[in-house]
Amino acid sequence: MNATITWFPHYYEFFPQLLRNIAPPANTDIIHSSSWYGFVFNREKIPLVITEHHSIFDDDFTQFLSPFQWLHHNMLIKNYIRKTYKSASAICAVSHYTAGQVEKFTPHKNIVTIQNWYTPPQVDISTDQNTKDKFCILCVGNQSRRKGAELLPRLAARLDSDIEILCIVGLRGNQRIKKSGNIRFLSCISARELARYYAQADVLISTSRYEGFGYTILEALTHGTPAVCFKNSALPELVVDEYNGFMVETDDIESMAQRIKRLKNDPDLRQRLSAGALESVERYSESRLVEKYIDLYQSLV
Repeated sequence: MNATITWFPHYYEFFPQLLRNIAPPANTDIIHSSSWYGFVFNREKIPLVITEHHSIFDDDFTQFLSPFQWLHHNMLIKNYIRKTYKSASAICAVSHYTAGQVEKFTPHKNIVTIQNWYTPPQVDISTDQNTKDKFCILCVGNQSRRKGAELLPRLAARLDSDIEILCIVGLRGNQRIKKSGNIRFLSCISARELARYYAQADVLISTSRYEGFGYTILEALTHGTPAVCFKNSALPELVVDEYNGFMVETDDIESMAQRIKRLKNDPDLRQRLSAGALESVERYSESRLVEKYIDLYQSLV
């Protein structure tokens, strides 16, 4: 199987019709696109496969949009997605939760779930572990309201001074919350550096209020790092309470702090949840999920 990947500038988001004139490579059997642009790549006798990372029709997601984002989605993007769904031969959702949300807004008969995968770079953390002097909590992502960034200072205030929250700001590089004694920030690091922080952390926390999948949690679990997160959207598909981490109710910072303290004070528990983390990600292996895509493609040609 051969694949050709083509990326287009973001400004096509406003005028995706301009992409209609771009011809697919010769002998193309399948076209795979996102839901926002997919309809313009619809070609006669070539199946169109769409991947949906989260549903912008989901009220649990739209509540976090800015006024500009809300207008943009409602005036343009939702119409594009409706056209794409009608054109698609198959719609792939990255979680069962997202698949369920897609099913609410389209009568499409071929909606399948194929999750994301993460193949980590090799890192050596032996020297890092020997120099650690604090219990390390890792938090990775953009500091938006949907991600619950404003909750971090409140969480930090409930933790002991020998517990540090390391915040790695996402691709947008934004830092909206103030520094405090036990919150430290990093940004613009490489994938290998990020993998090292995942591996050396004692626990990953996610204060996100909505995720179509929960990729940072998968990354942490792959490195054997337990996760403590809120119980919402797709996150229960990744984190199983008392097996590879803990789940608490959304915005319940007090319960999250209690789970962190429990992990800090119980090395055997951390070891058990770490083993559960490594075991739980086996179903997210690249080879297994790529095979699911291949099976889907072969069913359409």
